[in-house]
Amino acid sequence: MKNEFSIEMQLGGHSFYVGRGGDFRLISVSGLEVAEYKLTVADESTFDGGYVAGVRFGPREITLEIEPVGDAEASRAALISALSPKNTGTLLVTRRGVKRKISFVLASAQFVQPNLFTPAKIRLTLLCPDPFFTDPEETSVVFRKTAPLLTFPFNSFKGAGISSGIWRISDTAKIVNTGDTDIGIVCTIKASGGTVINPSVELAGSGFVKLYTVLEDGGEVTINTRRGEKSVTVNGEKRFIFDRRSVFFQLPPGENTITVSADAGKTYANASFSYLLRYNGI
Repeated sequence: MKNEFSIEMQLGGHSFYVGRGGDFRLISVSGLEVAEYKLTVADESTFDGGYVAGVRFGPREITLEIEPVGDAEASRAALISALSPKNTGTLLVTRRGVKRKISFVLASAQFVQPNLFTPAKIRLTLLCPDPFFTDPEETSVVFRKTAPLLTFPFNSFKGAGISSGIWRISDTAKIVNTGDTDIGIVCTIKASGGTVINPSVELAGSGFVKLYTVLEDGGEVTINTRRGEKSVTVNGEKRFIFDRRSVFFQLPPGENTITVSADAGKTYANASFSYLLRYNGI
């Protein structure tokens, strides 16, 4: 439905659906729009007033007021079992066909039940250290395309096969960041058919990450440039083998060009990357 609004909450190994036909009815919600701004203002040393020294988003706080429906006692008991600040949870919010996800920790939970004959009203305060919503699933891009071989008119002779195309490695890919803020990527480079020496990945105009390693056929490296997750692994093992000039870049909103290269064996570098778009709210 166009006007559908629902929330699926994963917490403590339990899943709770808030919406039509779900475990809980939504009474009110706040905090799904833009998170709180954090401004740092410094005084001018010799002039009147001051200046803005820093601007950023603070952690997001989401408040849900819900009421159990259906088997209210069972829903209430399941929720109580999951409520712990030690549990990290996720919200999947659907609004008019748009789905976005965010992670949270429980900040507080309040139950109000005037008597045993009416369902409890439950107020949950959720703290999201990362204030941005993301797409529910990763988007993946493969640096591999089909190159056509057939041209017309063409000649053939008995016993000769006809190839309609081959796989070739493309060393560049474009991504349009349609989100509201910068994003990192997870790039995987696998040696396929030969040896790759010192592979690298570059964002045009913003820097590169270059590794000093030799990938034998079948070997694989992963470069993660996401904030809070920056890392390099070789065949699943974390390594510190990147060039000291490397920049674990972020892709700003708009069109971005990513290039995969190597000192030698670039044609054997079978690369792909994945990303999650990030949004101010929903």
